[in-house]
Amino acid sequence: MNKLISNAFANTPSAYLPHLVRSSGSYIPLLTNIEDTRFFLENLTWEQVFPDSSIQFKNCTYFRAKLDPKANVVAYQNICLLEDANDELLKSVKAVRNPDTGKVELISTKAKPVRTHTVHIILGEADNGDDMVFTWYPGKLSASLKQTSTIKLSKNV
Repeated sequence: MNKLISNAFANTPSAYLPHLVRSSGSYIPLLTNIEDTRFFLENLTWEQVFPDSSIQFKNCTYFRAKLDPKANVVAYQNICLLEDANDELLKSVKAVRNPDTGKVELISTKAKPVRTHTVHIILGEADNGDDMVFTWYPGKLSASLKQTSTIKLSKNV
C-alpha cells in the first residue's frame, strides 16, 4: 500500500505539492513543509475505505491510517459538519473562495480543533491517468461544499 502512496506522490504535479502542506483546516503541527509531509504520509499504514457516495469525488480512491497514540504525533480535526453546528457557531460562518483551489468554503473562527488519531488520504486521477495525491487530512471523512449548493436570499434586503 505504501508503494501506491509513494507512486501517487511521484505523479502529483510539482506545482500542486505545496497545496498538500496543510496550513488551515485539519492539520498536524509538525508537518510544515512538503518533504516532511510526504515522508510522514508515505510511512503510515493505510487501508482502503469506501465512503458514502454522497461525499465521494469522482474517480478517487480513499485510504485511512490510524496514528499510534504513543507516537507523540498530535493531529487535529478542524471541521464541523453543518448539521452538528450550534447557533453560535453558525452565526460566525462566512463563505470565502479558497485562493488555492478557487472553490467556495465555509469558515468560522469559533470552531475549536479536536485531537484525532485518524488520517485520510484521497488519491485522484492526474492528467496522465495515473493516481496522484488529491488531498489528505486528519480526522473523519467529510464532504467539501458542493458548488451547486443554494444560497437563500432574504426578501428584506
